[in-house]
Amino acid sequence: MRSIRNHRPDAGLHHRPCFSPDTRLGEKGRQWRLYRYEHVNTTYERLKSIPDADDTLRPGLSFIALDALAHAMTGNQAAEPLNRERGKRFQRSRNKAA
Repeated sequence: MRSIRNHRPDAGLHHRPCFSPDTRLGEKGRQWRLYRYEHVNTTYERLKSIPDADDTLRPGLSFIALDALAHAMTGNQAAEPLNRERGKRFQRSRNKAA
């Protein structure tokens, strides 16, 4: 598991899509979450959309540097090494079980 975690941990940040809910209150105060297709974005895009997001970054980090990292490869290219490491791990576990 360690090799999977240490292998390109930022790949999911830039390429994995996720839904962001619209939260609405019902008549009795119940919260309803609506997941609309228009609100699908990556966690990185979501971070950039927050007002004053520059202030939340670690010192020395900027969105310019993160943009370069995010656009260095496609989502499929980022997933290939992760899947390769995951396959090695499961192959080792199958060999131990046999």
